[in-house]
Amino acid sequence: MSRNLCRTDCYYCECSVQIVGPVRTGTVADFGPYADEYRDMKIADAECPACEAKYLAWVEPPTVGIHAGRATTWREHGDPFYDLSFRSSFNDEPGDADLPVYAVEKVWNRVGRFVPS
Repeated sequence: MSRNLCRTDCYYCECSVQIVGPVRTGTVADFGPYADEYRDMKIADAECPACEAKYLAWVEPPTVGIHAGRATTWREHGDPFYDLSFRSSFNDEPGDADLPVYAVEKVWNRVGRFVPS
């Protein structure tokens, strides 16, 4: 079982997930039994604005342990975080509190002819 989702968009509707809380150092309450392994990782509460699924955004990798220094290329793209996990479970499987509130349907509409610039 993995902690992270290996993505920065919503697992359910692929919308861009947004940080909704301050960046902080994770605690035992956030990481549960994995607190020692991730003890100084910077995280933030995050949410999908479309379906309202709940996530923890992985903002800075831990400086110690097996995940130290992991994934630094996200900054080159200007992304505010590099990975996600579900908030209540700190896992790639959601807890009940993490599930989306809304079902989201993508609809594509033509709005006019494409005019090359």
